[in-house]
Amino acid sequence: MPLNTSDSVYRRDEPKGIVEPATPENPLHAVNTSAVLEPPQMVYTDEEPEILAAVSATGWYASTTDGSRIPLVLWAVWDDGAVTGVVVGDGGRIDATQSVESMPHFEKYTNDNDNSKEA
Repeated sequence: MPLNTSDSVYRRDEPKGIVEPATPENPLHAVNTSAVLEPPQMVYTDEEPEILAAVSATGWYASTTDGSRIPLVLWAVWDDGAVTGVVVGDGGRIDATQSVESMPHFEKYTNDNDNSKEA
């Protein structure tokens, strides 16, 4: 359920959280929580996810089912929490919105620094 925090138009019911009342042992202590930031109320209602940051992917490769390894140039960090690997595309262009995982023969990510590590 979306939450309208403005006073314009109309207001919606706020999801109820938990209230732990003060106790005789600790009369000044009370804990208030809200369900607004917890699933299932927290739902991504924005447009399509967007890239928040691009992080260097030095030493990381995309392994394919035929055994080849394609070097990653960066990790794209998305605002929905996803992290995807990006490679140099056609014509030497880098498109951070195109995940290497969408390649037909992508199998897994591997790290050159330690062959036992896999993402």
